[in-house]
Order: sequence, then structure tokens, then C-alpha cells
Amino acid sequence: MAGTGGTSLVFVTYPAAIDTMAAPNFWVLILSLTLFMLGLDSAFAMIEAPVTVIYDAMKNPPHRAIITAALCIIGFCISLLFCTNWGFILFDAVDYYLSNYLLYLVGLLETFGVGWMFDNDRTAAMSENWQKAERINFYGFWLILAICGLIGVANESEIYGMLIFISIQFIVILPWSFITSEGSFSEWYDNVLMSSVKRISISMSKLARLEEEDPTQKLWWEDACVFYFGFTVKYLNPMILWFVILYSIKSNMESPYGGYAWYW
Repeated sequence: MAGTGGTSLVFVTYPAAIDTMAAPNFWVLILSLTLFMLGLDSAFAMIEAPVTVIYDAMKNPPHRAIITAALCIIGFCISLLFCTNWGFILFDAVDYYLSNYLLYLVGLLETFGVGWMFDNDRTAAMSENWQKAERINFYGFWLILAICGLIGVANESEIYGMLIFISIQFIVILPWSFITSEGSFSEWYDNVLMSSVKRISISMSKLARLEEEDPTQKLWWEDACVFYFGFTVKYLNPMILWFVILYSIKSNMESPYGGYAWYW
């Protein structure tokens, strides 16, 4: 058989197997209905999330059904591209690259939103020095991460790129941010280094407190858990995901999937 996974599994392997079975037309109908129901179920999940975001973001939103209909029409028009002569190549490429990149990209955006955007306005409102310290930490992290990632991956020196990035953070960016804040280390730790993630991680750790004990008393491991969650979400995960994304792009540029041209 021509394939064992991906699009080949559904459109080559299964049809070839069904052709050897008794009453093949019945099994083809079952397969078609299964694919249709799976697509319908996926459409509900994919449409509901953007509809909610668009509806909540608008000051005077129209009825949710109008937003849903508009997104469905746009999706239908885009899907017509898959009905062209080169539609299967496009479908196969989109299926492969979305599966490989979308998870990484969504993870990177989630760490950006949770670790850097949430609650940062509270730190900026404290004073001008705290606002500067927050910006030094923010731009020093993301700009240097982008540069070290691009240069490191381009030169096939990902490990050295990570080590240089980490060194710059500990030697330059974090001390610079702390000195600029003109506050104590504990204040800087709470309001800059772990801003955004600390409140979230504390709320999560509180869920483990037992009601039969004292739910207001901090457990012995909570501080370590707060640091672990904050450090991984805000600093470690974005670094790893960024290098993985760039490495995957470079690999696919050098050896495109399926023998297709790189621009697919």
C-alpha cells in the first residue's frame, strides 16, 4: 500500500483495504460519514473560540450567529483552494506543517500572554523606575532571545546560542533591571522577575490546601512550586520553544516535506 500515515492513511490505505472487504460500498459509506462527522466536530471547536474572542472584544457586537456565519463563509472560501488541481498538495502541506508548527507556536504565544502580558500594568503603575525595570526585563529577554535564536540556528550552534542568551540574561539584563528598580530584591522578585506568573501560580498552589486543615496556611512546598511554575512558563519554555521553531523551519527549508518546493 502507498502509505501508512497522514493523508495517505485516509485516502490511500483505507480505501485500498476496503476494496478487499465484503460489501465495500457499505464500508466506504461508513468511512465517508466518519470523516464528515469528524470534520463537523472539528469545525465546532475551531469556530467557537474565535467567535467568543471577537464577540467579547467588540464594544457593540452583533449577534453571535452573524459572527459565526461570517467566519464560516470565510473558511468555506479558503477551503475552495483545496478543490483545485493542486489542492491535494496544498492540503498535504498544510496538514503536515500545521501539525508540526501550530503546537509550538500556540505554546509560545501562551507563555507570552501568561508570563509577560498578564498583570504587567500593575508593575508599570507603581512608579517610573518600576516601569523601566519591567521594560528592561521584557525587551532584554525577547529581543536577545530572537537574535540568539536566529544566529545560533543559522550557524547550527543552538546550544551555544542558548548558553549565550542565558549568560546575557544573568550577567546584564537581570542585574540592570534590578538596579533600575531601586527597590529591594524581594520587591523586584515579586513585581518584575515573577510578575504575571506569581499570582497565577499562587492561585494554583492554593487548590492543594485541604479544607479539613487550615486552607489559609501556606504549605511548605508552595514557594518552590511558585518559583518552578513561574520560571518555566516565563523564561525556560519560551526559550526552548523559540529554538525548536527556528530549528524546524531551517530543517524544512533544507529538506522540504514530501519533496515539495520549500514555499509550500
